[in-house]
Amino acid sequence: MPSQAACILLATYNGEHYLRTQLDSIRSQSYQNWQLLVRDDCSTDGTADILKEYAELDSRIQLHSEFECCHVGATRSFEKLLVTGLDSGAKQFFLCDQDDQWHVDRLEQYLHGFDLGNLPQLVFADLQLVDENLAPLGQTAAFQRESSDLRFLSLTSLLSLNHIPGCSMALNRELAELALPIPQDAIMHDWWFSLTASASGKLTYIDLKLTKYRQHASNTVGAPSILGILADPLHWGSLWRSGASELMRSMSQAEILASRLEQIGGSSISSIEPLRQYAGLSSLKLLERVKTAWRLRLRRGKPLAAIVLYLRLLCLSRPRRIRDD
Repeated sequence: MPSQAACILLATYNGEHYLRTQLDSIRSQSYQNWQLLVRDDCSTDGTADILKEYAELDSRIQLHSEFECCHVGATRSFEKLLVTGLDSGAKQFFLCDQDDQWHVDRLEQYLHGFDLGNLPQLVFADLQLVDENLAPLGQTAAFQRESSDLRFLSLTSLLSLNHIPGCSMALNRELAELALPIPQDAIMHDWWFSLTASASGKLTYIDLKLTKYRQHASNTVGAPSILGILADPLHWGSLWRSGASELMRSMSQAEILASRLEQIGGSSISSIEPLRQYAGLSSLKLLERVKTAWRLRLRRGKPLAAIVLYLRLLCLSRPRRIRDD
């Protein structure tokens, strides 16, 4: 068990209805050597007042009001918090959502999951789906099924779809340093972190439900099912367009990561080559594009998702310009 404080990162936005529950669950952890860094993304409800109340109650809770007051979203908020956490000298970083609830030994279990070496590492655990009142739901999220099947944790399985939600993630210092800065073309911070860990180090899965994951209308990322999507034909058009755009951005994301790994050195060709192959799919002729995607095993074992993916691959346009800024 590390002697330095575990660094918890919490980005909030209009979370007054559930925030107290999350903060109380953090303060009740069996492992008490932690610091909580909070950035409120310019909430318009009572979130800021609740945060000030808890910061006065517990000196381990630090509010970062020096950050500019503008709505920058979850990715940039966590990036700012991660930079601050690195500056503090912390060794492990735990991402936290404002509307969940942590199991009492969550920090302790995660800390046991970290290796002692200096390999970039991401640790994550299972989630329990609950309703707004924290009552268990009789359903399993798609990412839960995938994350518990280690076949879905390979680098190629993460190229076109992220299986690991940010609220379940913890990063070691080596991964945090490698992942920053988060490029503009990264789709979300959690996808970028999981992809970077898989390409440069390791993913460690804890087969325990250590977070109660609320399902409600204001979730940034919920747990939709394929059947639920199919049952809503009015939105098929917009879902197709947004999915096609995300596919192109995921290729840019892979290209940027490959370039970063090559620049720093130390990563094997076996990690960089799949990133390059995936990033270059849109520049290939139709048949070679499909063959390459098949060799990469994209979404293998997910028939419906694979069909949609290959249909999108057939309709790809020319590549977008790559940016890493």
